[in-house]
Amino acid sequence: MAFFYFHRNPFKSTTPVDFELKLATPDTAAIKVLSELRQSRSALIQLLPILDQNPDRVEDALKTYLSLLYGFKPADAPTDHSKLAASVGYKWTHTMLPAAQAKSVHDVHFEIICMCQNVAFWFMKHAAKVASSSKELSGDDMKRVHTALKKAASLLQFVETSVLPELRERPQGGSANRDIDARLMCAYTNQCTGEAQEITLARAVDLKHKPGLISQLANTTYQMFNTAANAIQEMDVKVFGKWHKYLLFKAHLYLSAAYTYSGENLLSLDKCGESIRAIQESVKREYYFHGRSADREEFQ
Repeated sequence: MAFFYFHRNPFKSTTPVDFELKLATPDTAAIKVLSELRQSRSALIQLLPILDQNPDRVEDALKTYLSLLYGFKPADAPTDHSKLAASVGYKWTHTMLPAAQAKSVHDVHFEIICMCQNVAFWFMKHAAKVASSSKELSGDDMKRVHTALKKAASLLQFVETSVLPELRERPQGGSANRDIDARLMCAYTNQCTGEAQEITLARAVDLKHKPGLISQLANTTYQMFNTAANAIQEMDVKVFGKWHKYLLFKAHLYLSAAYTYSGENLLSLDKCGESIRAIQESVKREYYFHGRSADREEFQ
């Protein structure tokens, strides 16, 4: 039961940042740090198009850059937005919007958010690359996919809970449909977590765990994908439609699996009537992802 089909949105793009500050007096140490910032940012961005490289290189490059960039963050309370934090402009595109809508934002928190998101997207794409490398994945490959997806989810959760609340300047035009939109953040985080859960579920099936346990895992996976789908269901179909359909597909797929294994578990307990009803519910969900119903609300 290894349904490793992944939908991926494009990377974010950015313009170079020179980190040129107007220093009151020449400071060799400050000039060196600014130079290292430019170099570490450039080095990290150049790593991202290479999806089959060692994830440790990408993770180490991110840590190096953030360790320097955090010098621009306010040193006191989170609400204290220092002049240094707003001294440099950062321009990023957003995954679901045209590049022309990218706006420069003078807030170091925006740079932290966007860079962490982009690295999270790299881990997502790396996981998909590994998963598609062969028809039969080894146990080690499945661990690599699972680890990459968990790291992606961790980065996205960090951005959502720890950095976004500190963002003081928003892109011109607001947050709607942009990668700092809470709905998109919710969708991305739950998608990563759900895809990681797929690996756990597949391993449970391969190891022939009890149907009751597999049903619970499948139901948890359904909830993650369903939460992600619900987060973007009211957004523009022309822009978000394909992504939304992917999330719904995965949600109903695993809800169907949950009912199937629940039916098997009930049958083993000699609860034949309840087992039949569970299988009937499973079949209902199959109508959705086989395209037999055009009304997605039927299965909500």
